[in-house]
Amino acid sequence: LFGKIAAFFLGNFFYSPLFSEKRIFPICFVDINDKPISHTFCISIEDVKFISSESFDANIKSIPISDRNIDFNKGERFYMFYNNEKVAYCELKSDIE
Repeated sequence: LFGKIAAFFLGNFFYSPLFSEKRIFPICFVDINDKPISHTFCISIEDVKFISSESFDANIKSIPISDRNIDFNKGERFYMFYNNEKVAYCELKSDIE
């Protein structure tokens, strides 16, 4: 499963090497009130392009951890985690295919 994202850094992760090619992150989709609407699953980020000191665009590849069909669409939002901390707030720029 593939898609494009826009990501905004949280905390002290500006331009961090943490967001390097092929790095794997757990994510969780949230609703408009920041309530989880998905289980946590993993993605790999690729083609990272830093847009500013606060954001980047990237392609993502979903790494399913179950037989569930993941169906998320352009505009849906999620948090990216590292060491149990939210490190980025992201929005899908395309449907996950």
